[in-house]
Amino acid sequence: VALTIHLELVRLHLQRDDLDAAAAVMQEARVQVPQPPFNGFMNAMDVAIAAREGRFDEARVALDGFQAAIDTLAFEYMRFQVPMLEGEIAYFEEDYALASQRMGAGLEMIEQSFLAAELHHYLVPEFMASFAHLQVLAGELESAELTLNRLASLDPTSPGLWLSRARLYEARGESEQMRTSLERALATWSEADSDHVSYREALELAAATGMVEGP
Repeated sequence: VALTIHLELVRLHLQRDDLDAAAAVMQEARVQVPQPPFNGFMNAMDVAIAAREGRFDEARVALDGFQAAIDTLAFEYMRFQVPMLEGEIAYFEEDYALASQRMGAGLEMIEQSFLAAELHHYLVPEFMASFAHLQVLAGELESAELTLNRLASLDPTSPGLWLSRARLYEARGESEQMRTSLERALATWSEADSDHVSYREALELAAATGMVEGP
């Protein structure tokens, strides 16, 4: 339980791009959960932090440690995180085609695992919105539209859906549709934490199009 709570706190700090707070929580988690192989699951968050800081070799070493923990305990329902973390590293290395491919592989693994789908269903809309964003960055616009259509049927209220749609329309040069989608994203996030990374990105896109003043 302590490990789960700490990892969720790290995830929330990363959503705010607060790497110092995330690292502090990780340090506390290591004190409370020092025993292998369970402490190996903390490597997943080490990957995320190291990738954001540009320490890609360290991120890959941490990823190996995370995979080893999964192998030791045969926690197959967690294995989808491996390609997703590979995609996260690729994203920060600006290899968007690889990032898109690995994120898609992770989503497929969730769909193929009943337990993974049940345990992580609340995160699937966020994962799909991120996947669509990566597809846009990789120039895979038709695939991004298909992903967003699937997300719309799953959770039409997701602000990530509308932000990713805005990015897709921006890439297509469809300014009116982009503005409409962005307005929906910002309306959903009207009471969001102002430090939330996706909310800031939405504000930055809105500012770039003259919809609002810069964040």
